[in-house]
Amino acid sequence: MTTTIDRMIKSDLAELATDVRRDVPAAREAGVYRDGSAGAQARRDVLAEERRLQLALMPLAVAQVFAHRVARAAAGAAALLCAAAMVAFLADPLLMRVVTWFVPGLGVNIGTCMMIASTLILVTYVVATWAAEAWFTRKMREAVSTQHDVYADLDKLAKGPIEVAQKLVRKVDGWSIGLFLAGAAALTSVFGYLVVIAGAFQPLSHVLSTTSLFAERAAATNLGPVIYAIAIACGAAIVVARGCDREERFGELPPFVARLAHWSTLVIGVVVGLGVMFATARMVTRLQFRLPEPGHRYLLAIFAEVALLAIATWLALWWRRRERARLGD
Repeated sequence: MTTTIDRMIKSDLAELATDVRRDVPAAREAGVYRDGSAGAQARRDVLAEERRLQLALMPLAVAQVFAHRVARAAAGAAALLCAAAMVAFLADPLLMRVVTWFVPGLGVNIGTCMMIASTLILVTYVVATWAAEAWFTRKMREAVSTQHDVYADLDKLAKGPIEVAQKLVRKVDGWSIGLFLAGAAALTSVFGYLVVIAGAFQPLSHVLSTTSLFAERAAATNLGPVIYAIAIACGAAIVVARGCDREERFGELPPFVARLAHWSTLVIGVVVGLGVMFATARMVTRLQFRLPEPGHRYLLAIFAEVALLAIATWLALWWRRRERARLGD
């Protein structure tokens, strides 16, 4: 009796082993594994294919907005450097003599300085756009690539390429706004100051071509209002940039930044700018009789900077709204 039962058990176990061996390939095809690493690798491969498909279908606007935001930030930084260099040249004419010694034949006048600054800013913008596009492409390739560590790949692929790209775009938003505002306002203030000083001592037809401006004592001894205006521009740019960054992180634009984005800001900037231009023209025509009081000069510089910041801020926020609309935010 015992022998018969033993034979039956052995026969049943043999048949069961045969069934198990036959069902294992089917179980693997269905995604069921006895080994956990093999199942994780299968999940990684499926998820990687999904992420690559998402990357292929990702709108081109995301990459374009990222590249242009980086380029605006770089161009704003270049404008700030140009403004700082111009102030240094005005404060110490020896620096300009050193530059002309290294670059013989360089005509040091307002027109030449404007052309050089514009060229540097444009080249910086183009090069930064190319570099940002290449860096963005590399980050997207890394976001969907797989390595030897299966579990690390699963953690990385948990975030899709669109989510990674949008995070990169939001990260450079504040920098693009802040550096653009600071650079545009600072460089415009410096060149406006040069035009006013040159117009006080030269005919209007020779304002952009005068070569003695950097050696004149009047240009070097009245830099206080310009430096004060540049400091105001940098401070205002930081405040607006932090407000935009807060919206990207918390989804809420501060009320004062939302107010600056209203069309009335542009109107106020234009009106104040026209008033400053009229007051500056009157001041220049009277310079030959007496020098304006320091308070008058500082007040004029403040209002000029307010006008520049109002116009530049409205334009920057308007362009930002267009970019957010392209991104679907």
